[in-house]
Amino acid sequence: IVAIHGLGGHMYDTWTDKKTKVLWLRDFLPQSDELKNARIYTFGYDAKIVGSRSIATLRHIAQSLNSSLIHEENDKPLIFICHSLGGIIAKIAITLSKNNREFQKLYHHIHGIMFFGTPHQGSDGANLGT
Repeated sequence: IVAIHGLGGHMYDTWTDKKTKVLWLRDFLPQSDELKNARIYTFGYDAKIVGSRSIATLRHIAQSLNSSLIHEENDKPLIFICHSLGGIIAKIAITLSKNNREFQKLYHHIHGIMFFGTPHQGSDGANLGT
């Protein structure tokens, strides 16, 4: 399982309850019988809305995700949990893995993807930066 946060998010804070400090990916998912042996990863990238020094494009971030995953040499099913922009990054990573011989192994292990608030058809806030 790979969790990818969205714009303005954080690889741990996005998935953590502010009051209880429970990181549900770590504290709840492994309690399930079906997921007790699952590897759970969070993928982080510079997602600051203001003040970011990152010049990475979404494609670069997706390539970085694929590179991180391919080095795991894992033949287990791959499931993405994505929030907001994280879903766009996952879709780009999946497309890159399908079309790039180096990452095709990843593509064949993808079994699911869950989107939370991913703007599949654009965002009303997209024009804010222009």
